[in-house]
Amino acid sequence: HRIWAPAWVSRRDSEIRRLKDALEQAHKQQIEKDSQKPITAPVTDVQKNQFSGIEKFTVPYKVYPLKATYNPYIRVANGRSTVDSKTKNEFHFPENRENQTKLLSELIANEGPVHFDYAVERLAATWGIKQTNPKISHAVKEALNNLLREQKVTIKGSFLWPTGLKETPIRVPIQGLPESKRKPQYIAPEEVEAAMKLVAQYALGISDESLIAETAKVFGVNHGGEEAKAVFSEVLKRLVRERKLVQKDDGTVTAA
Repeated sequence: HRIWAPAWVSRRDSEIRRLKDALEQAHKQQIEKDSQKPITAPVTDVQKNQFSGIEKFTVPYKVYPLKATYNPYIRVANGRSTVDSKTKNEFHFPENRENQTKLLSELIANEGPVHFDYAVERLAATWGIKQTNPKISHAVKEALNNLLREQKVTIKGSFLWPTGLKETPIRVPIQGLPESKRKPQYIAPEEVEAAMKLVAQYALGISDESLIAETAKVFGVNHGGEEAKAVFSEVLKRLVRERKLVQKDDGTVTAA
């Protein structure tokens, strides 16, 4: 629709009506045109839906509550007298091995895979012991041997696995529960490997240092510590060596 200046001046009212009619007609035609278009669903960001963070692939690390029931004192034969005497029940005494075997079995079944040293600490804690020693470790080894004979546990390196468990999810600490945060050396290599592969996959190229740092964050670990560096660096080297990750000449790491 055209508006001529002379007509707008000489016939203003009629030109306004013509303009209004033209606008209404154009609007009507647009509505009819839109009604003929096929209805399509809005475009969805598939990649965003598939992955919005590695937390989608993790589960909370649940600390199993261990509780030991034992006699604080035991009777021991007194060679000098016909009367037995009482002595304080120490963790490493053979009388406790059956109870400790049961506790170790519960721990592995509910938290496995667990590091052997972690298992020693947890069992000692049920006796109220904060500082472990070789006698305590030896006692836990004897309990472990009982489980091995019963085929209730599998050993992979320093980690104790429930029999039949082939894979473990990526287990992360629960916010507000410091006991659910594990030391770097107490995290199963299989968990670190799975997390590292995911980080590399979705980063689409990441430096080795950043890969270690981001993987450590998954487990709530400070990647700057020497223990953390040693644990995560060793896993990265193995993944590259086994060609599960690819490290380029510039140090960039990508998924295989």
